[in-house]
Amino acid sequence: MKVLICEDELIVAEYIKETCIEQNLEVIGVAKNRENAILLIANEKPDIVLLDINMEERFSGIRIAQHIRKISYDVCIIFISAFSDSETLEAAFKTNPDGYLVKPLDKSTLIANLLLASFKVNWRKEKKEKKIIQLKTDAGELSVDITNVLYVESEGNYCDFIFENGSRITERISLSNVSETCVKELIRTHKSFCVNPTFASRFTSVKIYLLNGTHIPIGRKYKENISLFLKSNS
Repeated sequence: MKVLICEDELIVAEYIKETCIEQNLEVIGVAKNRENAILLIANEKPDIVLLDINMEERFSGIRIAQHIRKISYDVCIIFISAFSDSETLEAAFKTNPDGYLVKPLDKSTLIANLLLASFKVNWRKEKKEKKIIQLKTDAGELSVDITNVLYVESEGNYCDFIFENGSRITERISLSNVSETCVKELIRTHKSFCVNPTFASRFTSVKIYLLNGTHIPIGRKYKENISLFLKSNS
């Protein structure tokens, strides 16, 4: 898995590079400006690009992301910034990034997001088609296209399946049943939630942020589930 780091702060760039190497990721270069980044993207074809939003000039990282999206939607883009104001976020999210990390970088959060990016790269390369899962509910068998499920939330003896298009279905079934049946597709993150990681934009130590803006909690006893799932599927 090839990683390009676009960061003009030497200490931050080295910190990210060391973390990538620890995770067995190949760092193909460190770009300190937009011109160098675009050259490395063309020559090295990275799988993952970590982008500081403001390198030498304002929003230069966003311009790099725009360039990437013109040539590929398979490359994972993770923005890095000291800013999380509405103007910066709005400009960044127009490029459909796969993650957004706020400085100062927390190592465990950085690792989790690198694992997520690696998982997404592999998932995109495999070009997975829809996968129908058969779930045994109290009312009988339920057929679900698990690739379109954003997350599953349990309440009592029922589970809500929330889909990418915004629709939902409610069935009498335990979340344990769902997570055990969909062990290769969903991550159990909380006693009340399972999440499809292909729709995650970023992880923190306590939440998963989905591409549609939903925040899913991470329970203390389930944190290891996330790392194990992503490592086994990266």
